[in-house]
Amino acid sequence: YTRRAINLSLSTPTIRGDNTRSGFKFPREIKGNFADRRIPISPLLSVKVPQKKLSTFLPGSNAADLENIRNKMEALENDFKELKEKLKQQPNNKDFLEKEKLLLGLQKAMQEKENLLLKKEPTEVTILPGFYENIRDCKPKPIPWKNSMMLSDDLQDLEAELNAFPSEDPGVSVATLQENKWLCVDSKHLFIRSCYPKLWAKMDSLYQNYLQQAKDRRKFSVLLLGNPGIGKTVSMNYFLMQALKKNYPVLFETRRERFFFHDGIAEMESIEGSTLRKLRNDPRVLLLHDHQQNQPPPFCKAFTIAAMLPDSSNYSEYRKDTCSQLWMPLPSHHDLIAMNSVEPKLETQELLDRLDLFGPIPRYVFSDEPDVMRQLLESRISSFDYEKCRRLGMLTSGELPKSHDGLSWTVLHVSSESEELQHPTKISWASDHVMVQVLEKHTRTKMLDLESSIAALLGDKTSLHQPDGEFQHWSCQRIASGCKIPTFVPFYNTDGIKTQSLRPCPQPSIQLEPHNMVPSRTLPAVKDMVRRKGKLIYATIVNEPLCDAAVITNNSLVLFQMIIGENHTVKERTFKSYCNKAKEHGLACVRFVFVVPHKNQFLVSEDQVTFFQRPSLALMYLWKLQS
Repeated sequence: YTRRAINLSLSTPTIRGDNTRSGFKFPREIKGNFADRRIPISPLLSVKVPQKKLSTFLPGSNAADLENIRNKMEALENDFKELKEKLKQQPNNKDFLEKEKLLLGLQKAMQEKENLLLKKEPTEVTILPGFYENIRDCKPKPIPWKNSMMLSDDLQDLEAELNAFPSEDPGVSVATLQENKWLCVDSKHLFIRSCYPKLWAKMDSLYQNYLQQAKDRRKFSVLLLGNPGIGKTVSMNYFLMQALKKNYPVLFETRRERFFFHDGIAEMESIEGSTLRKLRNDPRVLLLHDHQQNQPPPFCKAFTIAAMLPDSSNYSEYRKDTCSQLWMPLPSHHDLIAMNSVEPKLETQELLDRLDLFGPIPRYVFSDEPDVMRQLLESRISSFDYEKCRRLGMLTSGELPKSHDGLSWTVLHVSSESEELQHPTKISWASDHVMVQVLEKHTRTKMLDLESSIAALLGDKTSLHQPDGEFQHWSCQRIASGCKIPTFVPFYNTDGIKTQSLRPCPQPSIQLEPHNMVPSRTLPAVKDMVRRKGKLIYATIVNEPLCDAAVITNNSLVLFQMIIGENHTVKERTFKSYCNKAKEHGLACVRFVFVVPHKNQFLVSEDQVTFFQRPSLALMYLWKLQS
């Protein structure tokens, strides 16, 4: 035996020499289909534990080889059991320790090869009979909104949750295939949101222009950007369906397969294949490309529509060759409720709980592994860096910066609400739960950092994010900390031009005993607040019916509405119900307080002032409107 005879290493994964069976006898031999040779394996050999290269020695990819691999893995398991027993008796035996390393290396290599065999796709082109017609002739049907609400009796009391939803029909349709599943979707149902036809109309127009100017290689390609999990890849099926109705030749690339639809025929090959790949350079072809992680879209002559996460590092070079950008809007809560009426039909409360946790993201809400999604979300929350997010411009560009450690579109959601859909227009928290979890990390000294961030965002006209949730959290922390908060009463002059003026309240400030504020999903009933006198209770959901926080102090119920805008409505009916409950529990008055960043930049309407000054109401309660 010489080292020239056999060499097993990561750097040179080849068998060299012609004397692998030169007469040496080794303690053990493992048989393998390596060019019909028996490869002697010895614990005396110094073999590095292989990760990838050793798998090149293993058999080819067929059913017999897969069975062969599994048989060898079972044999290795038996060898491990025997070896462990020997190691218990002789734990310092070098031969046994070396053999253990070798067996571990072989086991890893065989597991890797088994995975490759299981995932191996055919490299030849396969014709899919009837698939073209099945997609082209599919007719979407609108989902009846009244049926999709699924409001059970127990849901009628969840007023706060229902107020968070838009009241109009979201206009979701469903296209159902009879014999196949949609591409990239493990379902025969394709949900079509109201924004899909708008996006397709713009893409179709750009494609027609491209056909007329095919010499311009990149001019009319499209990046479809948007929050992860909202249906960018799913929408490609809708674009495919519309393209086939117009007889466009379409090349559809998923992460595993490539499909070509033309002349009533659907063909398929593995994504590693090269036959259909050549069609990328045909300027007549419409290429629908699902983004491959950490890779740019393909540079080719075909008109390309690429669905991408808004991470500029993936397409900064690609964007230099002129291309258009379209942004997909976020789904609404009603969108997901409509989808759920068809599939997967979660229980009503389970659906609402997931919406409250993840926000309206179909990938997370409809996941078959909700616990895994929860763990993912919690890890993103714990690592999220709010100050870095603002400092690096994520809140103005709508794109992840190059250095995006601690940043995530799972915590924040980006959307476009403009008619053109060419730019992001809004960045919001994924959900109230997520916002509270992130902001609760800002306590004591970090409150100054949060205050600076709020001030910077309020002064930045280019910011896509309105810090209303941050201002609510910061204000509640300040009020509960015992700070003296000045208050003013708005009024209008009766003569001349009516303008709002402010005067100090009879009680010119609000100051509570320092305490920890009490978060609550919604504001509790007055009788429950009476039991917590002096404790500021704030609602963690944004769409509370009347106000954001409340406290009972000095025999008065004080309702706080935090607002960063220039005005705000007051729900008179809800306010009256609070007053009635306050009277039942013997409270002297109800005070309504607008909490604003700048008192001179907020306007209380004359109707609101009049409402709180009605004599008939003053006979019942001491009504105070303060700003």
